[in-house]
Amino acid sequence: MSELQLAQPDALGTAAEQSYVHPDVEIRVLGPLEVARQAAQVQLGGRKQRTVLALLAAEVGKRVSVDALIDGVWGEEPTAGARSTLQTYVSNLRGAIGDVIVRDDGGYRLATDPQQVDAVQFEQGVAHATDLVEKNPAEASQRLRAALALWRGNPYADLAGSFPLEIEARRLEELRLRAVEARIEAELALGHHADLIAELEVRCEEFPVYERFRAQHMLALYRCGRQAEALRAYQKTRAYLAEELGLEPSPQLHELERRILEHDKSLLLEAEPQVQTVSFLLTDVEDSTVLWELHTTAMRAAVAEHDRVVFGAVEAAGGRIVKRVGDGVDIAFADVGAAVAAAGEIQRELAAMRWDETGPLAVRMAVDVGEVEARGGDYFGPVLNRAGRMLAAAHGGQVLLSTDAHAALSATRSGWQAKALGEFRFKGIGTPQHVFQLLLDGLPSDFPPLRIDRLPPPLASGAFGRSVRGYELREQVGVGDFGIVYRAYQPSVGREVAVKVIRPDLVNQPSFVRDFESEARLVAQLEHPHLVPLYDYWRDPEGAYLIMRWLRGGALRQALERGPWNLEPAARLLAQVGAALAYAHRQGVVHRDVKPANVLLDEEGNAYLSDFGIAGRLADAANPGRVVTSSPAYVPPEELAGHRHTLRSDLYGLGL
Repeated sequence: MSELQLAQPDALGTAAEQSYVHPDVEIRVLGPLEVARQAAQVQLGGRKQRTVLALLAAEVGKRVSVDALIDGVWGEEPTAGARSTLQTYVSNLRGAIGDVIVRDDGGYRLATDPQQVDAVQFEQGVAHATDLVEKNPAEASQRLRAALALWRGNPYADLAGSFPLEIEARRLEELRLRAVEARIEAELALGHHADLIAELEVRCEEFPVYERFRAQHMLALYRCGRQAEALRAYQKTRAYLAEELGLEPSPQLHELERRILEHDKSLLLEAEPQVQTVSFLLTDVEDSTVLWELHTTAMRAAVAEHDRVVFGAVEAAGGRIVKRVGDGVDIAFADVGAAVAAAGEIQRELAAMRWDETGPLAVRMAVDVGEVEARGGDYFGPVLNRAGRMLAAAHGGQVLLSTDAHAALSATRSGWQAKALGEFRFKGIGTPQHVFQLLLDGLPSDFPPLRIDRLPPPLASGAFGRSVRGYELREQVGVGDFGIVYRAYQPSVGREVAVKVIRPDLVNQPSFVRDFESEARLVAQLEHPHLVPLYDYWRDPEGAYLIMRWLRGGALRQALERGPWNLEPAARLLAQVGAALAYAHRQGVVHRDVKPANVLLDEEGNAYLSDFGIAGRLADAANPGRVVTSSPAYVPPEELAGHRHTLRSDLYGLGL
């Protein structure tokens, strides 16, 4: 579903007011009628049967009488058996999409959340965005583009002949026209006039009597210094109206022509951007990409609740939503105290909520303050870049403060607490930044180290970790059958890596000493988009070391513990891992240990096959037939029987 609906918790009725069934059903009418369940398209039968569903979708959540349905399907001359045929159609539709159609007092009702119908999403999104055009054109443009992106063609395009649907289609087309007009108005306010001229020329040709497009076209030309072309555009519309309709242009269009003739400077945007000091609160829902894949339907309700909490706290603190970024929000405040107050209120409310299958939504936040340029309802400046870098480094539930935000807060507010996290270098920011964490009563205050892009602070004396051949071990992240995995930092190239340290008692076995180099070299030569690359390797008496790419999304094992996956993301993951495994097999390499713990995810939910069992292969060489694993469910039958691993052994683990 689109980002648009996430910002609109106020649907046509609520789940408390209506009894909804099958919330996984998505109905699309902005184009040919389509229905999807869990992202899989449903076969709906013939045109008349589809028309029944479309008529109910047009009145989603409301009762539609049997007579109205018959009129919509058969017109003024229904067949003698229309009523019984209608019952058959309803029965067939229930078989296809579930009991989402319910009997209701002499008629039928589509008992699904109205937000499951794309036309409702579109209509509500346009209504909300249109209100923002003047006060926040950047967000208005973003929302209107999201709403318009729902369209796939003419509404109910495959159901011609139903009079009620033709009326509804015309209404939606008119709303679409107003949405395009509002989007262009917002983008003119943002100073995008040069980019809009070509589109507006096409719009004026397509809708020659729609004067608002011509007015916007004239204004865009004038702002680009093309006054003569703007006046010719007016004359073109005037001539068309006179020849085709015998009319003159509206007073509004005539007035715009006069102002252009007089070089009215008020038609131009402000040449100089306004510079002002603004406090910002940036938010982001941690792991939202994976949660959307795992719990598509539940996430709609969860993010709607998230939005309710965030928008309420922002309004109470006097802030302004600047724009949405994915499931997160950029918010502006007049002072940093209000930003911190809103952050604390949001975290407390979210922590106190009861969540369904998604589990608690963990929201990370960053607060910063500084001078920015205000243009077209949006802000621009280094402070936003810095806040964005801090946000990316934070963890769910954590609120970070910049040095400037901390100093401004200290000077203006009391009764708050923060702790210094240290000095860090963020990618793209030249000078080191001191970062603080806001402490909130009753909420967690201990978080893992920040997810820093570059140059973590030096290890303090006596702190965890040590350096091994130019890699600083920062944090133990896992323990396996043959060793320990660390998150580490490589200062020479400024990147984070994963370091696997294989146990000394294994690496000093004769077979391991003999074959380690050749086995590691074989794996290091594998190059595939969904294989975790092996950057470096070596052995010494204290252990063997494998240096690999660091992936921040964790292992598939942890993701599966949160709940089952839908078919589409599971198929995508299987395709990615399967392609990587097939490539390795073509190079003559058997993985030997395919299991969820050895499939790693990035922050977008893409899968990467890791850990080609170098330690296990070499340890087993000294003890053939021995089965040593903490995941016995993934051990293939041939290994249990004491035989060698084959390509089929990997397929066994992949299938599980």
